[in-house]
Amino acid sequence: WGYKLLQQLASDDVPRNLLHCDLINRNVLVDGAKLSGVFDWGCSIYGDHLYELAWFEFWAPWMPQLDIAYLREALAQRWREVGYAPHNQAARLATCYLHIGLDHLAYNAYTGDWETLKATARQMHLLVKE
Repeated sequence: WGYKLLQQLASDDVPRNLLHCDLINRNVLVDGAKLSGVFDWGCSIYGDHLYELAWFEFWAPWMPQLDIAYLREALAQRWREVGYAPHNQAARLATCYLHIGLDHLAYNAYTGDWETLKATARQMHLLVKE
């Protein structure tokens, strides 16, 4: 169901940016409250900027230190400040969740990590309502 839905939702009509796609604590350097460096760009892609938000939301159950509500509010506040409103946000996020989930289903099948594969499938179902 995931790949079929991804094919239906995917659109070329989205803004594209350079994305890191692995902003975990070991890849981000901060100085006080300011971001001062981002390392390890091996997972980077060029695509919809909502992918970074989707990445955090998708993996939040595995990273309880993430404050997703705070992140969403901070993004919404920043978007209001600059007069930006992401068009088709729900569909774009669903597309990102599907891509992240399907990619990691394949990876976990390849490595034989069936428990993580099942948990990833559950998370994909939870985030993407058909």
